[in-house]
Amino acid sequence: MPPHGYGRRGRFTQLAGPVVALRLLPAAATLGLALELGHAAIAARSLGRLAIDISMIVVAGLIVFTYKHLTVHSGRRPPR
Repeated sequence: MPPHGYGRRGRFTQLAGPVVALRLLPAAATLGLALELGHAAIAARSLGRLAIDISMIVVAGLIVFTYKHLTVHSGRRPPR
């Protein structure tokens, strides 16, 4: 048995975090540059884009974890 995080499914699980970070990088970098250069309009648009990207990641995570809870755990509540 391969070590944890390797094998057929391991490559996908190892790539998920960096892909999410890459999704946030352009808006965050543009926001920083715009603030440094004093371009308020560009900074505001970049902040809006960053907020949309973060919101989409949170919503996608909620959908995935809700689906996992309903399918893998059969909707059971954890023991108290």
